[in-house]
Amino acid sequence: MLSKSMKKYVLNKEKNGYSKEMQNVYDDRLEVYALKAIKDLTLLADKLPEAQQAGIFNDKTMGPLFRSLFKFLSEAANQPQSIQKADKKTGEEEKQERRSRVLLLCHEAVNEIGDTMNARSLAPYEMNVLLFAGQNSVLPALTGTNAVYIKGLSLDH
Repeated sequence: MLSKSMKKYVLNKEKNGYSKEMQNVYDDRLEVYALKAIKDLTLLADKLPEAQQAGIFNDKTMGPLFRSLFKFLSEAANQPQSIQKADKKTGEEEKQERRSRVLLLCHEAVNEIGDTMNARSLAPYEMNVLLFAGQNSVLPALTGTNAVYIKGLSLDH
């Protein structure tokens, strides 16, 4: 997806050697390329046969992406570079924006994973056990997510 020069730009935390204009060009391109890549990956996830999907969408390839998307670190030393460099007010605002964005992503993921029909398809036995045991949460997506999580524990990693 990214050219060598684009990767070099992304990895350059301080953006040394890049004019403001060039930074704007790269930033705009990154967003366009990333959105196109997400659409393309969605198409692959929807249309490829399982044998091909297994080589692309698996715990080894997707794990690092999930960790990068969903992590939220509160220690200053572990904050994204932009938060570390910003003044306290701006850093706190950016931290709150990241927190909100990550929470929305988590909410969307839990809703998709824990959808009752999806959870029953992925982990029917575990879903029935949880429901029979009275674990039918006020938030059904949590029951479904628990069933899928429990089923996932039994799989080889």
